[in-house]
Amino acid sequence: MTKFFKCFMVIVFFSCIQLYSSFADDSTKKLWQTIKVLDLETAQWIALAENSNYAASTARVGQSMAREKQAISPYWPHIQFSANSVRTKLSDSYYNAQLLTSQLLNPQATIDDPVLNYGLNLSISYVLFDGFLSKYQYLAAKMGYEISQAQHLHLKRVLLQQVANLFFRTQLARENISIAEANIDFYHQKLKEAEARQSIGSGSLSDALNFKVQLNFAKTSYIQANETYHLALLDMADGLGIPCFSDQVTLAKLETERDEELSEPDNLSLIETAYQKRPEIVLYQKMIKQAEQNEKAAKASYYPTLKVNAMYRGERLDDYHWSDSDFGHSITADITYPVFSGGYYQAKIKEAKYKTQEIQKNWQYIQKNIDTQVRQAIERVKAAQKQVRLQRENAILVQKNRNLVEKEYAAGQNSLVRLNEAQKDLITAKSRSAASLVSLHQAWMNLMAESGQILSTFE
Repeated sequence: MTKFFKCFMVIVFFSCIQLYSSFADDSTKKLWQTIKVLDLETAQWIALAENSNYAASTARVGQSMAREKQAISPYWPHIQFSANSVRTKLSDSYYNAQLLTSQLLNPQATIDDPVLNYGLNLSISYVLFDGFLSKYQYLAAKMGYEISQAQHLHLKRVLLQQVANLFFRTQLARENISIAEANIDFYHQKLKEAEARQSIGSGSLSDALNFKVQLNFAKTSYIQANETYHLALLDMADGLGIPCFSDQVTLAKLETERDEELSEPDNLSLIETAYQKRPEIVLYQKMIKQAEQNEKAAKASYYPTLKVNAMYRGERLDDYHWSDSDFGHSITADITYPVFSGGYYQAKIKEAKYKTQEIQKNWQYIQKNIDTQVRQAIERVKAAQKQVRLQRENAILVQKNRNLVEKEYAAGQNSLVRLNEAQKDLITAKSRSAASLVSLHQAWMNLMAESGQILSTFE
């Protein structure tokens, strides 16, 4: 009965493990492993969840929070408990000397060897005044925590912008695949028509060979476009922080521009928004405050430090049987003041002042740099708006021209060379039109990033 029960419990145990593992596999499946259609916002959420550099930034925020808690510890008394045991083996000469001294008073006296000493100590120390060093160190650590949060937010802005650029680049690569496929279909159809005409004696072999060559060129372009697309997918996966996308993932369709994307950006409003939303603004403001707190902390050396200590101490020989008579206590108050340190503290104060000046100058540079970045992004949006209108109009004209040349060639009114040129012009125009549309989306997304508005969706 016992063996049967043990076997039964083992089977139940392993069955539970397997059942748990199956549920764990389903529950721990990552978001990027389940998606079928990948759009930009989903890609950005995946990056925030999986990007290791962003995760490291989160850990740095935790470190700074811990440093803030460390900095507040001087406001509390420090209590320590210690216990010790010492076994001392006396040397023969020392033992004999001590024994002789004892027997002068009592001939029957003996001395323990080895000697056992036991001790218990409870100490409490508290800094009453340290020249406001603890205060400003705590304020600096608190600013450090807020600085790390601003740095984390800045990294988030940059990451979202990088993912957007990678996503649009991948979308353009996929559009080029579609254009290459359309080119293959065109020449494949022309080849069939040329071979049909040749079979009935109304077409030439040179036309058929030409279309075969052009079809091979179109297939070469497709292979190159497909390679570019898959490399872009890998680059985007790396930017998101994942190994790769599954074969079932499909990129969201490249959307045409919205009406607001063709409207003129408001320079002053966008620059004002950037000063309100860009994390670097808060970052450098906090850094200046932290530097000022560190400068005040450095001046603590101009003041004396007052510290009190209380100790409750117990000492006993031979055994652990403690009693009240084995304990005593002491209370001390210490005051220290640095009279001369070789100029160390004065130099430390100067260093803190220069650090404040450095950050203030960097702050001025950052303000100008943000203004420039927003204005540059606005100019790129304006140029992209002009390009998308121009390239779309040109693609329509080239399409009409290619269709016209195709009809003229079929009627024997135009040459094969002209048809090839018209088709190449159409492919080029379609590629430029797709590139201009992607550039418009990209320019607006970069403008949202430079003005800080890209963070609003991911707060």
